[in-house]
Amino acid sequence: MNSKERVQNDSELVEEVLHKLKCDKVSVATKICLGKCSEEVSARARFIKVVTASEDQKETVLRRTKNLKSMKEGDWHKLFIHQDLIPKQWEARKLLVQELKGRMANGNKGLIILNGKMIKRILRSDEN
Repeated sequence: MNSKERVQNDSELVEEVLHKLKCDKVSVATKICLGKCSEEVSARARFIKVVTASEDQKETVLRRTKNLKSMKEGDWHKLFIHQDLIPKQWEARKLLVQELKGRMANGNKGLIILNGKMIKRILRSDEN
């Protein structure tokens, strides 16, 4: 696949993800593929950095990403969407994720990471 085809393929994928998230009105300013492209089938997927036209649109997409986990058809539940962070923020998040996994392994349930802090998730009555 040549670079033009890869760019087209990535654009279609971003549009499809936004459609699945019901974010059809979100305007994408730029899409940047990160990492080397490999033709191997077993190769790990590359990250795609998506820049929206406004901060509000970014917040809309990030708020709706949790809905991907509940999608049963396809591999949408495996998709990871996260706000771009500086290396210092990534390191802090990595430590939080490790702590979260450790607590969950020890039987703590309902913990999530929100705004750089680990908190107890509040369950709605229909989730019990």
